[in-house]
Amino acid sequence: MRKIIYKVLFHRFVFPTLSDFSKFFLTPNPEDLVVKLLGTGIPETIRKEYSEVSSSLESRYKSVKLEYPLIYRIENNTSFLIYAFMRLYQPSTVVETGVANGHSTFIILSALAKNGKGKLYSIDISPNVGSLLTEDLKRNWELIVLPKASKKALDNALKNLDPIDIFIHDSNHLYYWQEVEYNTAFKYVKSQGFIMSDDVDCSYAFLDFIRDKGLDAYFLYDTRKIFGITRKK
Repeated sequence: MRKIIYKVLFHRFVFPTLSDFSKFFLTPNPEDLVVKLLGTGIPETIRKEYSEVSSSLESRYKSVKLEYPLIYRIENNTSFLIYAFMRLYQPSTVVETGVANGHSTFIILSALAKNGKGKLYSIDISPNVGSLLTEDLKRNWELIVLPKASKKALDNALKNLDPIDIFIHDSNHLYYWQEVEYNTAFKYVKSQGFIMSDDVDCSYAFLDFIRDKGLDAYFLYDTRKIFGITRKK
C-alpha cells in the first residue's frame, strides 16, 4: 500500500521520461498516427490545403497584435496532424481548452470550414484570446470563458454541449488540471471519440489517465514536446 501511495504522489510532481512514452505507439511522423487511428493516409489535396492555411496563419502573425508569447503555440507537425485529422474524421463537435493567440484554433476552424460542417468550442479563463482569428473563421466558433479554472465550471460548460467528437487539452499543464480535464471530458466524449492533449510530457496525468481507463495511446514526438491521442471505447 505504501508503494502505491508513494507512486501516486511521485507522479504528481515529476516529468515523465521519453522511455515512458516509448512503451506505446510513438512517432515523429503525423501521417503514422493518422494511418494508425483512421486507417488512411493523408491525401495530397489535404497537404496542399494545409500549406495554404499555414501561409495564411503566418501572415496573421505578422499583421495582428499578439497578446501571448509565441511559445504557447503548438508545434508544426502537431498543427499538420490536427488539420489532417479534422479533415479526415469530419467531426461535428470539437472542444479545445486553452486558446492564447489562437494558433490551434485557427487550424481547427480552417479544417471545419473546408469540411462544410462542425463547430469548435474553445474554453479559456480569459476573454482576451484568439487574436489570430479572422471574422470568417469565427462563424463556426464559440468561446466559453470560465469564471475560474475549476472542475465544476468545466463540467458545467461541457455538459451543455452536444456529445463531443474530439476534445483537445492545451491549457494549464500541471498534473492536477490535466487530470481534471481528461476525466471531465471523458464523460462527454462520445463512444469512439478522441481525447487529445498537447504537452503530455509536462506531467504523468495523461499516462495515468489512459492506464486507469484501460485505453490505448498514441504519441507524436514533435520538436520540443509530445502530443498524445487516445480513443474512447
